[in-house]
Amino acid sequence: MLYAQNADTEMPMASLTKMMTALVALRDWHDEMSRPMTVPSDVKQIYGEVIYLQPGEVYTFQQLLQAMLLDSANDAAVAIAVNVAGSQAAFVDDMNQEAKLLGLTETHFANVHGLDAPDHYSSAHDLAILGAAAMTDPNFRQTVAMRQATIPWPVKNSVRQLNNINRLLDLFPGATGIKTGYTTNAMNCVVGSANANGHEIIAVVMGEGPYWVWRDESAFLSYGMQADQGVQAPTAPTLPMVVHATAAMKAQEAAVLATGPTPTTGTGRGPWPLVAGVVAAGGLAAAVQRRRRARRWRWKGWSRRPAGLPRAPRLEPIPHSRLARHD
Repeated sequence: MLYAQNADTEMPMASLTKMMTALVALRDWHDEMSRPMTVPSDVKQIYGEVIYLQPGEVYTFQQLLQAMLLDSANDAAVAIAVNVAGSQAAFVDDMNQEAKLLGLTETHFANVHGLDAPDHYSSAHDLAILGAAAMTDPNFRQTVAMRQATIPWPVKNSVRQLNNINRLLDLFPGATGIKTGYTTNAMNCVVGSANANGHEIIAVVMGEGPYWVWRDESAFLSYGMQADQGVQAPTAPTLPMVVHATAAMKAQEAAVLATGPTPTTGTGRGPWPLVAGVVAAGGLAAAVQRRRRARRWRWKGWSRRPAGLPRAPRLEPIPHSRLARHD
């Protein structure tokens, strides 16, 4: 573990849930990627990020897996779960059992897609372990590294193009995956991975804004790659951190303290108090969570005023960026 702070904090993880959905399905059907799956009626009750699967349509396991991991389709996750276990509830039980086998003590699943639920949470440390476990499956690894894929679109007698919404693949050289997520409660979450000298560096960022999540994820991966090369710990990329060097980093029982700049309240970033964060090499990592940013406002003209009182500006909150997709 290269960097960790409050990595065991239980938080909502949005569509990062789909890493476990894929892992459980691949556990049983790893060698049956071409197996046909019929879309169940359950997809009619699913909202959020969907590709509008219709009950009765037939896809292969591989096609639904691509839809779930690339486009983060909630209805594809439901279709996989029902076809594998017979029902969503039975599949969720399998997910929680798999979490116990992996030693994820701060994780509990309430659904297969990641939409907010009271009993649906994980921690940065657990998600890092989950991401590392999922990346050991060649089918999973190949899928999350794809930029695009094409699957049938029966209702339109055409084909549908899926685009990987994980921008890290384009933003960070050497990135190999893994998964993004967003809900109003969880905000933006990313489990990212990159290859460095044959080692997998994994970083998890949670509870971020739609732009800064990519900046911080890239910064932590860069930090992890430098540390993995055996150089002295560089300046922290974004926030204060404590680094524990291990034998894997070719540093014997040494601990290095690296202190970085504290976020300011200037015109750029604004106040984002650090709550939790982690970067790791060799299969473990964790996350950064920050409190919700103070709302920004934009001009809407002058307000109507009673006689004798000065005019006051009318302001409205700036909505979240379109990058913050409900996936």
